[in-house]
Amino acid sequence: MVGHSSSQSLRTHPTTDTSTDAGGMTPTVDELRSLLENLSSSEESLAGCNNMGNRPPVLIMVRPRGPPSPTTSVQTAKELNHHQDFIYTDDEIDEMKGSISNFVKSGLLDPSKGDGFVFGLLQHETAIGSETKLSLNVQRTTELTRLVSQFRCVLHRAVDDLFSQAASAASAETFPDTVADLMIQIRDCGFSGILTSGGRGSAIDNAGKLKTIIRAGKNVGIEVTLGGGVRSAGMDRFLEALGEDADETWFHSSCLSKCEHGIIEFDEEELLRMARGSGHLGRRIR
Repeated sequence: MVGHSSSQSLRTHPTTDTSTDAGGMTPTVDELRSLLENLSSSEESLAGCNNMGNRPPVLIMVRPRGPPSPTTSVQTAKELNHHQDFIYTDDEIDEMKGSISNFVKSGLLDPSKGDGFVFGLLQHETAIGSETKLSLNVQRTTELTRLVSQFRCVLHRAVDDLFSQAASAASAETFPDTVADLMIQIRDCGFSGILTSGGRGSAIDNAGKLKTIIRAGKNVGIEVTLGGGVRSAGMDRFLEALGEDADETWFHSSCLSKCEHGIIEFDEEELLRMARGSGHLGRRIR
């Protein structure tokens, strides 16, 4: 679930039920249908934290697999690609296209409600001096955004690796310009928003970079959603660290909690705390 800091709104990012440990992967059409049925039955309990009038917008995660094992050995360029999250094979990209097509054909999504898709594709490129660096895979990304031009498209946390790379290569003085250029590229690929923790690690640890990222996004019409360790208990820290830059920011939380016998389940009370708690009734939650 995701929420916004100033408009008292909710959105939801569905993933397949079994992919929590992998950071979320593409759900099935049946899982989307079940989610929409549950949202319809939950409208009364969510009414106090959603100003959309009906169900919250649904932004579907399109991710064919999770990150590779950190113990994977890397010896060739092909293995290097597979060792990096969000770098996909042609077959995996075709799978993403097929999933998107199936969701659109299902008729379950409505662009007028703010529905859309969340995905990200990276690539390795060789820079001057044969140094390999990551970049947004503009060509393949644009192929996906053009398939769903009527829907919202949000760049997934693939962008975090790009922000960390930029922070390592740039000085404190040049980092804002680097981020501004990246935001223009993101917009030109067809995205209207990003989901990010501001770099590798948790969002709160990257609060300094996030202020720069939020401002750069605002300048080109890119909506920023913060994810990575976002929980109701830490909202005050986020709001204090971001200051006025939190006012146009969404906050992403899985709202999962460990229940009896160690089972991980969706925690509706945590969702309500995120949306209503600590006197910040208007904060936007996804």
